[in-house]
Formats: sequence, structure tokens, C-alpha cells
Amino acid sequence: MALFVPHYALAKRLGRTELRSEAATVGALLDEIRALVPPEEWRASLRAAILVNGRHIHYLQGMKTPLAANDEVWMVFPSSGG
Repeated sequence: MALFVPHYALAKRLGRTELRSEAATVGALLDEIRALVPPEEWRASLRAAILVNGRHIHYLQGMKTPLAANDEVWMVFPSSGG
């Protein structure tokens, strides 16, 4: 079962800081999460980076990145500022 760690606002909305999923891919996992929140809140999440075991999915297989039992999927907003 893969572990999903949402960004703060999404975690607050879901009422938990982590979720477990049997999803086979990152895309399937995000579809599961999207079904749990209102569309306007999900749209804000689209700006977040998706990491699997610390690697951005852009460098893996994108939304088709396969998930294994012990994978960790993090949704984080990039930091910036001055």
C-alpha cells in the first residue's frame, strides 16, 4: 500500500496527514484523492509538486508512474520568497 502525504491545506480538508492507497499509478492515486474534496480545493492542489520517494514525477513516468507497496507520494508546494 502506497502512502500519500498531502500538502497542509489538503490535509486539513481531509482531516488527516496521510492516507494509504492500493492505487497502481500516481494518476490513479490522485483520482482517488480528487474524489474526496470539492473541485475548487482540488484546483489549488494542481500547482503542487508530486514526489514519489523524493523524486519529482516529471523525472519518472509522470501520472503513469507505477506505485509499489512501500512508496511514499508527497504533494508539496515549492517554496519561494526573498
